[in-house]
Amino acid sequence: MSEGRGEREAAIGQVAWLAVGGELLAVHVTAMEGKRLRTRGTDGVERIVAPDRLYWVSAQRVSRPEELKDHAAAVRARSEGLDLQGAWELLAESEAFEPESAEEIAALIVGGRSAVEADAAIVAIFGDPLYFKVKRGQIVPTGREAVEATRHRLLEEAREAEQLTRATARLAARLRGEPRPEAQDEADEVAEAHFVRALVDFAVEGKDSPAARKAMQVMEALQVKRTGDPPRRAFELLVKLGEFGEDENLFVRAAAIRTRFPAEVLAEAERLAQAPPMPPRYFDARELLTLAIDDARTTEVDDAFAVVGGRLYVFIADAAAVAPRGGAVDREASMRASTLYLPEGKVPMMPPRLAEDVASLLEGVDRPALCFSGELSADGELVGFEVSEALCRVDRRLTYVQTDAILEGDPTAAEVPADVVALVRQAAEWMERHQAARRARGALLLQRSEFEVRVDPELGVEVTSIDANGPARRLVSEMMIAVCAATATWCRDQQIPCVYRAQAPPDQPIDTEGAGDLDAAGQIAILRTLKPSELTTQAQGHFTLGVGAYTQVTSPIRRYQDLLMHQQIKTWLRTRRPLLSDGQLMAEFSEVDRLARALRRIENDTRRYWTLRYLEKHRDRVWEGTVLRELGRRWLVELDAIGLQTPMVSPGRIAPGDRLQLRVAEVSARRDHLVLHAA
Repeated sequence: MSEGRGEREAAIGQVAWLAVGGELLAVHVTAMEGKRLRTRGTDGVERIVAPDRLYWVSAQRVSRPEELKDHAAAVRARSEGLDLQGAWELLAESEAFEPESAEEIAALIVGGRSAVEADAAIVAIFGDPLYFKVKRGQIVPTGREAVEATRHRLLEEAREAEQLTRATARLAARLRGEPRPEAQDEADEVAEAHFVRALVDFAVEGKDSPAARKAMQVMEALQVKRTGDPPRRAFELLVKLGEFGEDENLFVRAAAIRTRFPAEVLAEAERLAQAPPMPPRYFDARELLTLAIDDARTTEVDDAFAVVGGRLYVFIADAAAVAPRGGAVDREASMRASTLYLPEGKVPMMPPRLAEDVASLLEGVDRPALCFSGELSADGELVGFEVSEALCRVDRRLTYVQTDAILEGDPTAAEVPADVVALVRQAAEWMERHQAARRARGALLLQRSEFEVRVDPELGVEVTSIDANGPARRLVSEMMIAVCAATATWCRDQQIPCVYRAQAPPDQPIDTEGAGDLDAAGQIAILRTLKPSELTTQAQGHFTLGVGAYTQVTSPIRRYQDLLMHQQIKTWLRTRRPLLSDGQLMAEFSEVDRLARALRRIENDTRRYWTLRYLEKHRDRVWEGTVLRELGRRWLVELDAIGLQTPMVSPGRIAPGDRLQLRVAEVSARRDHLVLHAA
């Protein structure tokens, strides 16, 4: 007999109980139709059901509908107030009592063995299945552990329902702009925070969030409109509650990025700032004319340079000096992996007291640094390369605009002394020779524009094109490539364990010499042929850069992998022994690299969000776009003025490289939705 049916086979005239809409309905069998039963219930409805659909087959028989109604009424009256818990506890304690039929347990529950009393027990159990269950025609007592577990769950559900009631009352008051109801105790505030957290998780993670049920309960209790995407509705509710801003960065929240430093990290940073340690032996470079070139808004200055005679000195901020390995600051930096740069602001890797102050190569103050120096050979290579701990002082900070003025023939616009002008021009001439050497080895130098997306509190979102190939940025970029490539070779020659960034050549040869003259579509096509760079402990070439080995050491304030290499190099300089073996170094690099890639995705996603917000602001503008490549039935296009790439349906016969006039048909930054049409 199937689970849920009574012990008796249903026959014509037999009373049975059928689960309908979450309740038991009394029916009686009026006819047999093959293997199915025709029934009529007390509601007057005829139903044809399989025998397995019956929850219970009664011992009672009837011949008229009135008799069925009378029996059902008697059963329900008898089922009221039955003490299922008492019967269960008595049965559980009486080891000798082993009932042989459902009627015996019904007699224990109800106090009698009639059909009315047996059915009353069934109705009561259906309404409260905690202590007994009906299985295959038997009333089966639930095990003690299962009862206790269910009791605990029900208590938790009741407690949460009470918390929900109190929390939503407080949230409703906030929505109305009224004072919250006075908390009965601290638990009310905890409950409110708990359900707000559920809304946040649901808004961030979507329908797969473990908090989805709780969030939906809150929205239902607050009578939030039921139209639209539920996570989106949760987001809008959080905006109304003041928990989110309209442009809340959900990418940062989804990744659980810590935007504030723990108290212990800030405390250690302050202690280190008061007395930053100095190396026992260092190169005193404070007498050298030293320059730093950065964007005007840069607050973390991690590189500077000097040229004396035929030697180039590049100073990189010694972040390891103010963030000792294993300390609170170092541990926090390793978990953050890098500074996160967002249009609305940055999330620094190190506390500003260090990153923007005692570790930063600020103008006119003494700072510890790692000094990377070498002479430029006739063929543009850095030779006689050395690394040492140093004490330096930046004499002048120049912006990219000032440096461009110097290099483009208008030094008076930069308002700097003649010796500064001469130093900048000499360094630029050296770096042009260095780049020419890389180009001769097949370096890939593309002329792609870069775009800065910035959110100004007053102006809103702005997108600005940056000439990444301007003389000032080219000078600084080439100098950093030179240092990183020379350091990689130096580590290889000194047998210092090092993690290199290598890139194998593409499978098909490409014309690197003419790549810079290609249009956007041509450059994208080349980029798609390149292989990804890889981390390795073996010195190998990097195809795109055109160098024989490459490691990153120039940004220790904002990239933990660079800081880790500084720790490795400094330990070797002092002890002639490495801090970490190849395997240890690779293990740390790999984890940090995984985190850094996640941060880059957040940066890209956030930039796209704000670029779409910019399009929302300028939706009536006509945009010039370049067709990049085919995407199945659509085409990837780039809006030239803002660098945004997006797929669109072909407006006709087009090909890569074609220029289009485009209008925004639909755009929603929050939904990452953009539809472009030909203007």
